[in-house]
Amino acid sequence: MRHPIAHVLLVSLLGLIRPFGALAQGDSGVVDCDSLQRAWNNSTLADSSRSRAGAALIWECYLFSRTDSALSLAELFMKQTRAQHDTVWIIKAYTMLGVGNAVRGDQATAIDMFAHGLELQRARHDEEGMAGTMANIGNLNKIQGELDSAITYYQSAYDILFRIGDTLGAAKAVYSIAVARSRLQDTTRVEADLLRSLELYEKVGSREGMALALDMLGSIRDERDDTPGALAYYQRALEMHQSVGNRHGEALTLGNMAIMYKNDGDWGIATDLAERALRMAQEADAAQPLAIAARTLWILYKRQGQQAPALEMYELYIATRDSLSNAENRSEMIRFQFKSEFEQRKALLAAEQEKKDVLAAEQLKRARVVRNGFVGGFVFVLVFAAVFFFQRNRISKEKKRSEELLLNILPEEVAEELKDTGAARAKHFDNATILFTDFKGFTEASEKLTPQELVEELNTCFKAFDNIITARGIEKIKTIGDAYMCAGGLPDPKTSSPADVVHAALEMQAFMITRKQERDAMSLPAFEMRVGIHTGPVVAGIVGVKKFQYDIWGDTVNTASRMESSGEVGQVNISEATYALVKDVRINEAGAASTLRVDRNKDAVVASRTTNNGQPPTNNEQPPTTNAFTFTPRGKVQAKGKGEMEMYFVKV
Repeated sequence: MRHPIAHVLLVSLLGLIRPFGALAQGDSGVVDCDSLQRAWNNSTLADSSRSRAGAALIWECYLFSRTDSALSLAELFMKQTRAQHDTVWIIKAYTMLGVGNAVRGDQATAIDMFAHGLELQRARHDEEGMAGTMANIGNLNKIQGELDSAITYYQSAYDILFRIGDTLGAAKAVYSIAVARSRLQDTTRVEADLLRSLELYEKVGSREGMALALDMLGSIRDERDDTPGALAYYQRALEMHQSVGNRHGEALTLGNMAIMYKNDGDWGIATDLAERALRMAQEADAAQPLAIAARTLWILYKRQGQQAPALEMYELYIATRDSLSNAENRSEMIRFQFKSEFEQRKALLAAEQEKKDVLAAEQLKRARVVRNGFVGGFVFVLVFAAVFFFQRNRISKEKKRSEELLLNILPEEVAEELKDTGAARAKHFDNATILFTDFKGFTEASEKLTPQELVEELNTCFKAFDNIITARGIEKIKTIGDAYMCAGGLPDPKTSSPADVVHAALEMQAFMITRKQERDAMSLPAFEMRVGIHTGPVVAGIVGVKKFQYDIWGDTVNTASRMESSGEVGQVNISEATYALVKDVRINEAGAASTLRVDRNKDAVVASRTTNNGQPPTNNEQPPTTNAFTFTPRGKVQAKGKGEMEMYFVKV
């Protein structure tokens, strides 16, 4: 990753530690430590009640504020629970000893304590407890730099959590896997893990988790020089942070966006974003975003010749960086993360109970309605039935309309999966052929057309493109301004081939050339177009929960974009990978070459074939075959972010 500090330092330790039962609280909701102490010491109470009070006392009143005292009390708690032969509370004692040693900075002892607890959890088949302990061990391994071991523990935790239906825990586990893999520079698998975590976070509505995953996805896109993709992820991450009031996360995302614009040479935007990130980080007392913003501003101010503020930012960056690296601060971070996880778990349990209470109240209300319905008599029942059937018909029509809209947005098999399961898994495709188009002179034309005329002209062109690719089984991905993107070989690889995509590109160019001739004759502004194609592996899936869309990711997409930007107007520029797949494609030849014609009724271009005498070939003719395409090698062409690449212009 280009700037992994933004993600690694924010990942919360996946404690999943369950509350130790009801806590003694006053009217203010604050834990009453004295009451817990008295209950723990009261020998007349049942052992389970004393243990519950003791565990709550240690966890709530000592562990995150007076850690050394907490460890001493946890040792005493361990002796008492062992004397009672209560495995459940012995496990909790090991958990507290593990957390306490982790907070104190003794990672080896912490792992040993968690491992002892894990053995007992396995013996009791406590899957939720096992998953939480495995995740904690994974975190401590990650802190020690043992990344492969951390990933193994995270994966085991994920397998359990997903199996038992703890979707939030599973999302955190797979996100933690992504963070560990990012340190190993395994970017392809990192992106797949992040998309999976985002899917799970969205399923449970965790905006905090969604923001973390989106921010890291933005960093990956930025690393690949995919600025539009990175910006889309960063903007969604900002929305998530803002919706939950997370100024720490908001400052972090702004800092990452500043780095992206800095690297792209947009120093003005980068400076504005970094200054906003700095102010927000200072207000939130957030060290990690502060370090990122200060370092970025130091570089920007220095490049812009502002020596005094550059020096100030450099000193701030060094001071913040050093504070992050010292042992005391690392312990404080771990303390915060464990405490935060515990508080989140308590809040989740409270929310679940509130949902149960609301559900019970609704069931009671429905029961009363039914009772009153019977009392009201048969006439009321008839009215109710009429309303019911009317509503059912209306719902049926709305459902049909929704399904039609869904199929207009998503591929059919993806839409079916979404309807059946409520989610659609991201999938890897070994060979997808990506096509990008871009209009030359779009800005100049837009200045000469009214907004309505501009949209109408774009719609005419894109409608023609839609017809072309639909006829060849190619999947439209999206339009971005005047750019059009589609892909062959997905979601079903059998629906289209690389040759189909090349044919579609040629038909698009033929349409645009004819369109320009028509508009030139009327003295109207017209677009000219570049087209680029590349074939390779991609990951495809759905992003978002509102206005979601089917999208694709991977270096193949970036390379296809470079093919377009490195091409020329009126040409179809393909990569060496695509060339290798289409150079030997042959077609039947009936004595004359295929021609392209414009079907003006459909605003599309279709292939037509004639014989020497101008008539279509008869069924008895057996025309020979010839190469489907002719190629003009361009040699090695410099492509932004890719270096020199072999490229070819292609024609029929």
